[in-house]
Amino acid sequence: MPIGIPRVALRLPGNQNPGWIDLYNGLSRLRVIFLCEELVESLVNYIMGLIVFLSIENAQAEIFLFINSPGGLLILGAGIYNMMDNVPPEINTICMGIAASTASYILVGGQKTKRLAFPHARVMLHQPMGDLFARDLQAVDFYTDVEEILELREQITHTYANQTGQPYWVISDMLERDDFMSATEAKTLGIVDTVADKVDFQKIQEKIKQYLEENFKKEEKRKINGVKVNGF
Repeated sequence: MPIGIPRVALRLPGNQNPGWIDLYNGLSRLRVIFLCEELVESLVNYIMGLIVFLSIENAQAEIFLFINSPGGLLILGAGIYNMMDNVPPEINTICMGIAASTASYILVGGQKTKRLAFPHARVMLHQPMGDLFARDLQAVDFYTDVEEILELREQITHTYANQTGQPYWVISDMLERDDFMSATEAKTLGIVDTVADKVDFQKIQEKIKQYLEENFKKEEKRKINGVKVNGF
């Protein structure tokens, strides 16, 4: 029997009583995002929108992206990767269980020195794939699709090489097949920076508390300034 999404109490600075909201909304208010499904358009748009919102809300406070995903369409994952690469906040990526296919592309896109995997996590890399023979394509369309896939392969190979510090040919060879690796192997390759038995949630909590207090002070200042303006 499904239990639904738990509700949690969240008290923001300035409020006497906590409000009850669902777990994932509560975590997002604390700048914690979970990617725990196959990448589909609705999920990707939600995550990108949330990253934009959190970046506008506070450009300095870090964002924490927890990953346990089998991957999905590369084009969709590339959107998240590019968003992470172009917003001011540093984004920590944490692989909890599996980061396969496009999910590993997102994992490696976290802030360097702030990419983490749990000891039993698994990471898998492979090249982009296309369903070229499932459709009745004309020759010109077939070659157009092949060129697009090869272009995507070139792009992700350069990205993995840049993010890991590995030579281009090493990454290119690994992408030829489904290359599964342990957390330790992922660290050796440069996909992650740390293999940790636990996440320092106290440290995260302190950063979040500082961020909430700073935001509260800004809101109070805006209110005071607003009263002065209205007084004129």
